[in-house]
Formats: sequence, C-alpha cells, structure tokens
Amino acid sequence: MNAGIDPEIFPKVIVLAGPSGAGKSEISANLALKLSLDGDVALIDLDIIKPLFRLRNARSEIRRLRINFISPGGEWDTSDLPIFPAEIHRFLNSGSRLIIDVGGDGQGTKILNQFTDFLPDATSLILFVANPYRPFSRKVGDLKGQLQSLEFQTGIKVKGIVSNPHLKEQTDEKIIISGHAIVEEFSREVCLPIFFLAVREDLVPFLGNFDLPLLPLKVFIRPPWDYHP
Repeated sequence: MNAGIDPEIFPKVIVLAGPSGAGKSEISANLALKLSLDGDVALIDLDIIKPLFRLRNARSEIRRLRINFISPGGEWDTSDLPIFPAEIHRFLNSGSRLIIDVGGDGQGTKILNQFTDFLPDATSLILFVANPYRPFSRKVGDLKGQLQSLEFQTGIKVKGIVSNPHLKEQTDEKIIISGHAIVEEFSREVCLPIFFLAVREDLVPFLGNFDLPLLPLKVFIRPPWDYHP
C-alpha cells in the first residue's frame, strides 16, 4: 500500500507555485483538507492569473470543511488585481498552518515578493508543481527553465517538487506512471526532492506501489457556472 501524506514533514507556511495549469489550486485545496486533520489550517488564494479556474470559486465548499479560506471578495472576486485582505497578515502571525496558492508564470509569482518577510527558510516550504502534460512542460528542460524563471522572478528558493502528472479526462494509471518518470528525471536534474505524488482519488486503487507519499485528489476546481450558491 502507498503511504499517505505525513503532516509532520510540513512547516508553518507551504507555497504551491509553478506554471499555469499545473494543478496548483487543486493540490492546495486537497493538501489543506489533509493537513486540517492535524490542526488549524488557512488556505490563501493568491492566484491573480486565471479568472475562471480559481480556488475562490469553491469558497463555500472549502469553508464547509472547516478550513479558513482567504481571498479577494465581493467586487474583486474575478479581478486580476493583486488586492488582498488584511487577514493574510493576521494568519501569517498566528499559530495556523498556511497553504498559499499562487498563479502561474512570472506575473503571478511576483505577488510573493510582498510576503518575503513572512517566508523565512526555517518556517516555510516553497514547492514547485510539475505536470509534464501541460504545454511547454513536456520535457525536463522545459520544467527546469520554468523553475529557474520562478526563482528569478521571486528571489525565493524552491525546496521541493510535487509530481502531478495528469491529462484531464484521458488520465489513467499509464499516463500517471509515464508522466511521473519525467518528473523523477527533472528532480534528479535539479537536485530537489519530490515531496509527494498527486493522483485523482478514483485512480489510486489502480496504481502500483510508489516509494513516496500519495495525495489523493478530490475535485474542487471547476468553472464558476458549475457551483451552487
């Protein structure tokens, strides 16, 4: 049987970063759900890039799971402007564990520059979400270039990788295994550990054993019109 996520390996602040469409928001929500079983968690939506597929669309569902959720609200809900409520700073200074979802590409990750004072090495973990099935991410060199760009844009050092090999509705166990092999090669190339493998929960029973933890994914992120009030 594959091992699950161990909450003890995660510090106070976890940032999920990487190229647009890699699956950061879905992983952020599911990691928050998992870690909320171990204590208080705040999930922060700092995605200023994708107006349709954002954590804030699932705000009600996430809060029903007793996870603190922070994002622009009201008239700013669909905005691409970096306008964020003061609760962010309150939670950064609280005893809660924080999970931060940032938008892809250079412009999206630059928002982290506002919070570098709150991301000391001892209490924060920046993870790069790698999905080798996204456009411009299919080769190890592509992923390496995206990682280097992220670090250059933010001045923050990435400490690990999340493997998220999925190809929408075509995803099956063969897609996952083949994609994860690319992420493993990327991990060796950049000398960064893979913290866990993210897999849609219905596919977990079809996988063999892996030598790293699995994070089964519930589907939170959908277009706005698919949510009920």
